[in-house]
Amino acid sequence: MPTTANAGRDYGNVGNFLKTQWFPTFKHEGKLLDSTNVLPLLDTNYLSNGFDRDTQASRYATDFRTLKFSPTFDLGVIRSYRIGFPDLSHNLIGVDYTFSKTQFGVKLPERSSEIFKCDSTVCIPYGNQQLGGTEARIKWDAYSIDRSPPLSFGTLKTSFFTPKNTYTSIRVSDFSNTFFNNSLMDWPFPETLNLQPLHGGPIFPFMKDEFSRSADVLPPPFVYSDFFTFNGNLNPSGSTSYMRFAGGYTWENVNWRKPFLDGSHELKDFHLPATINVKYDFPLTYPLFRSRLDGTACSNTGILKLDGVKKVIPLNAKSASIKIPKDVSGQPTRGFILQLHFEGPYGQSSSLQYVVGGSCSPD
Repeated sequence: MPTTANAGRDYGNVGNFLKTQWFPTFKHEGKLLDSTNVLPLLDTNYLSNGFDRDTQASRYATDFRTLKFSPTFDLGVIRSYRIGFPDLSHNLIGVDYTFSKTQFGVKLPERSSEIFKCDSTVCIPYGNQQLGGTEARIKWDAYSIDRSPPLSFGTLKTSFFTPKNTYTSIRVSDFSNTFFNNSLMDWPFPETLNLQPLHGGPIFPFMKDEFSRSADVLPPPFVYSDFFTFNGNLNPSGSTSYMRFAGGYTWENVNWRKPFLDGSHELKDFHLPATINVKYDFPLTYPLFRSRLDGTACSNTGILKLDGVKKVIPLNAKSASIKIPKDVSGQPTRGFILQLHFEGPYGQSSSLQYVVGGSCSPD
């Protein structure tokens, strides 16, 4: 009979599964990784954030075959523990773990959370059994639009993502109804995941919906112990209710050094086409877990999304470059925005948008 005394045993079996089956499979298969390699590693009733066993195996195969994995990992704290579920011979244990991956030649840390189904000898990924995924994050954004000091503020963003047409509507509330009080989330934005279950095989589009709702964080102050409730109406009938706590929070602006924030923001002072080198310092209040440089260029006839020169920025780098085109959609570039993002290990998020010219509007 499962008991709380078995939590330590199950925790150890999670570590043993990751060490002897999970990571060795990805490392061994490498670029030849297929969803059929992943399926035996997932419970037959796996379901997480609306992704069933087959879909999730295809996601892992698509994403992981381009990565290299370190054989070491750090097993975090037990987040949840449920005795005698889904039947009397099993327990469910929720665990975070951190591992290293190499992407485009850059080694980066990665955090993952999973719920495992355990018997007396082995644990296997089971998923959260939710029909949709929930997220509550606080972003600290800054905007530099002229020589004045940047404008900065916090935004609380909630989102709910699910396979397309699973839900008709989602409402969100926080514990004290300070930010959201049974608030209807915005109509879903459609997204497409391109899945390639077999290496070298065809690509299959997987459609999903993302509902969202945002609010200013300050004022009032944010309380971490307050949870968010997402109540959804299923298509064609039925309902679900899920809870989520918000991720980490920071008030720290991105430590942007160059181009100078008090320098020119006029287009005439940037000779396009140009490769602009953005320099910065690391955050002071949280460890840097990920950084990203992207942007937008605009003309009278179009908008062009821009990526940094390097797809992945090394964590020890203090600069990154981005190319700004002379023309967008056949017309001269009238303005552009550089955006630098910082992320911490527990959801901390800072970004700064550097605006040049007047034709592009900050996000």
